Amino acid sequence: MSPTTGAYPLAALSTLLGGRAAEEIVFNQMTTGAGNELERVSDISRRMACEWG
Repeated sequence: MSPTTGAYPLAALSTLLGGRAAEEIVFNQMTTGAGNELERVSDISRRMACEWG
């Protein structure tokens, strides 16, 4: 699957945000890994809007 097809970015966003939510539920805090996931989600969503339309 190509990284620029519609299903791939949405799956990546779902996976990254799911991991972030799970850490908050289980540990009741955000770890450094979750912080990196939020950066990646921001990057992917920005690219979806600006580059891929």
